[in-house]
Amino acid sequence: MTIEIDITEAHRRFLELIQAVEQGEAVIITKHHQPVVQITALQPPMHRPTFGSARGLMTIMPDFDAPLDDFRDYMP
Repeated sequence: MTIEIDITEAHRRFLELIQAVEQGEAVIITKHHQPVVQITALQPPMHRPTFGSARGLMTIMPDFDAPLDDFRDYMP
């Protein structure tokens, strides 16, 4: 749901509007019946992986950089 409110009324009810935004509502502040500002909740930051957190999940085979059989005809 979206709440439209005049800027003077928004000034008086600011904490109430913030609580509404925290509950998922969008707030549009108007001035002379024209939209001026929209307040929406921020998305939580994405979790950044910790260095070394994938240790042990992958292994590189000893022949990783060996020529592929499919390309033997093209090799000198």
